[in-house]
Amino acid sequence: MNPKTPNYWYKNHISNYDDEKISGEFAGTTAYLSDEQTGEVVKEQVIHIFKPKHMGTHMNIDEKMIGKRYCTILSNPKSGKIAMLMESMNPGLIADALSCFCSEVLNKVKHICCDMSPMFKKLCKEWFSQAIVTVDKYH
Repeated sequence: MNPKTPNYWYKNHISNYDDEKISGEFAGTTAYLSDEQTGEVVKEQVIHIFKPKHMGTHMNIDEKMIGKRYCTILSNPKSGKIAMLMESMNPGLIADALSCFCSEVLNKVKHICCDMSPMFKKLCKEWFSQAIVTVDKYH
């Protein structure tokens, strides 16, 4: 199958991409990395998908190479929907992206699954304090 085929069908027929692009909802949230001493913004990263409504009691967080770039994906395995997707593996940027979710949404998560990366385990314990952290089945 041509790799562009699933992208085409998702973008043009399954998702609400066109409506979200017009309304400014798609890629409308940004994460920032600031210098701790000066507070100056060192880096900013667009969060391509940010959907708090897709959060649930069970969530997965992992990295995925899309094209030639690493992305961090927070997904709901029960609904199969993505709650957050950003093109970064920087823990500071990921933490700032997670801070965009309100605490009620983050506290709703009771089970979070990640790989054995120390970065992901630390982020999970910090941001999903009410959740049990488990290692995914492939690790």
